[in-house]
Amino acid sequence: MRQDRVEARVFTKLRMVLTGPALIGEFEAAFRAELRALEGGDIRVAIKTATAQLARVRRKRQAIMRAIEDGADFQDYAARDQELKAEAEAVEHRVAALEAQQAARDRPPPDIPAIFGAALESLEALLGDPELVAQANEELATLIPSITLIPDPASEDGLTAEI
Repeated sequence: MRQDRVEARVFTKLRMVLTGPALIGEFEAAFRAELRALEGGDIRVAIKTATAQLARVRRKRQAIMRAIEDGADFQDYAARDQELKAEAEAVEHRVAALEAQQAARDRPPPDIPAIFGAALESLEALLGDPELVAQANEELATLIPSITLIPDPASEDGLTAEI
């Protein structure tokens, strides 16, 4: 049997293994766990904390404005007002960034089976490239300990691959 026909059988079997629900389920679980690890702690709590901090800073600025309205000298409060203004802007940016992070987290995850399918299509294209097939075979050999061709009258050429 020609090598290209053997490779086709092996790749068909490999596709079946890689697109099986168990492997896709494992990948999806690992993908979600990695996302959670990258996302860190509870963003909603961080948003609530930052929003409370912003409210405190704004109240302090309002107290300064009331003091000035009541006759206090603006020069006495100008530096502190500038500090509070800068702090408020920094906290506003932090809240906006956290809200954007939360919005990204709330988006539905990508279609994992579709990602797998696209990767398999790319792999199949690479395996069909005569310049890369030898290297691809070496890489696959590190992942696949054995491939056995078994007689199967129902399959094309009478053989099926067992990985």
